[in-house]
Amino acid sequence: MQGLKLECLLNSTKEILLELIKNDYMRNFVLVDGSALTLYLCHRFSEDLDFFTYQDNNFQIEEVFKIINNFNNKEIVNISNDQIDVMINGVKVTFFNAKWHFLKPKEIRNFNVATLEQIAIMKINTLF
Repeated sequence: MQGLKLECLLNSTKEILLELIKNDYMRNFVLVDGSALTLYLCHRFSEDLDFFTYQDNNFQIEEVFKIINNFNNKEIVNISNDQIDVMINGVKVTFFNAKWHFLKPKEIRNFNVATLEQIAIMKINTLF
């Protein structure tokens, strides 16, 4: 997490992130969107966490539930074959089966963060 500005996350969001990344299954996800951008730019305090997969077969709902069940205060907000939205201690956390291969990190770690270029591509993709 060298070079990332964790202090720009709200304390509750940071605590959840640090707990989530203890699980090896998180290697299959990349933190994206505003929270990822915040870790680079520290332009705002980030309140939610969005995790996308980068491979076709890495979204196993049972494994996501194992991660979520490590938290006492949780509520499933939305669940589908490709997405799980959950409130954990008041923080919205999304796990999404994006299958966006361009998100694959150069080096897979327990905590993968989209690059600035990847975040820009995602934003452009959303617009068009």
